[in-house]
Amino acid sequence: MKKFDEAHDVIWQEAIKLTRDSLQHAPTWIDAELGKGYAKKHPEFLASFISSAMTAYAGSVIAAAIQDSHGGK
Repeated sequence: MKKFDEAHDVIWQEAIKLTRDSLQHAPTWIDAELGKGYAKKHPEFLASFISSAMTAYAGSVIAAAIQDSHGGK
């Protein structure tokens, strides 16, 4: 756990940056795929998009922690 405790602040700051970037850019990405104004008309889709991004990020952090605990194997 010591390694995680030392990295906690870095991980938290990365999560905040990912959320901030998603909030800023997701509407553009969504509108590019689904049509202009879609993100504004469907805030639930925007929330789901950001939740998905954060879930993917959490998965990568967990996978890295597991890999580290097994000596990178």
